[in-house]
Amino acid sequence: MITYYAVLELSEQAAAAEIRRAYLHLVRLTHPDRTADPAAHQRYLAVNEAYETLSDPIRRQRYDAALQQAQKLPAPAPPTNYRSRAQRTPPPTAFRRRARIRVLQVFDYHSYSGRARRWCQLLLLLPCLILVDYFVLRREVQANFLTYADKSNVNEPGKYEIGTSHGHFITSVDIPLSIPHLQLRISPIGHFVFAAQLPDGTPLPVHNEVSVLAVFSGILLVIAGSGWRASNTQVRVNLAIIGSVVALILLLMLLKRL
Repeated sequence: MITYYAVLELSEQAAAAEIRRAYLHLVRLTHPDRTADPAAHQRYLAVNEAYETLSDPIRRQRYDAALQQAQKLPAPAPPTNYRSRAQRTPPPTAFRRRARIRVLQVFDYHSYSGRARRWCQLLLLLPCLILVDYFVLRREVQANFLTYADKSNVNEPGKYEIGTSHGHFITSVDIPLSIPHLQLRISPIGHFVFAAQLPDGTPLPVHNEVSVLAVFSGILLVIAGSGWRASNTQVRVNLAIIGSVVALILLLMLLKRL
């Protein structure tokens, strides 16, 4: 009698890890994508059927009990009307239950769960730092006047973009190009400009729009926080990967501002 253990080439005392290793090894050898041999395909179905039972502790326990019971039964006596092999009629083809193939994830997410959780914790530091810089931190600097661009249009007349050595901002005042420097109130990391003055102390109106950098920081905060608190290992690993991509975009945007 060919048992599920014989199909997986294991002993009946094999541990769960040994069963999984044997299954992965045999699946790679017999998978229809790797070989066109019909016998290998039949073995592939048998390997899946055996693993489906032995990988489940409850089903394996029931199977082991039935196997032990079958091994205790005496061998059946030969029939009285025994005929030679040449005289036997071929037995009808036995109906074989269609094997139910379960698609399994070969990638082991559990081995990466702890590292993904720690990586999500590290990713949380970047958006928190940028958001604190954007909403809380301020400092006064004297910035050199560098560029001037008229961004006026029909819908928004009187819109000028001023570029300085410590960031750029939008104002509605057409400032003279001869000024040497400006007094700015900015954030120390992202160089977001929140207030500006001419050298004589005249304040300039600063039009602050919602920064794309702050929006991406909020997105990364949600992704990394969800990955940190996720209970599903596959979800946690995938969120860590997505968060890494968003963090890379965020760093490139931040470096462009500096």
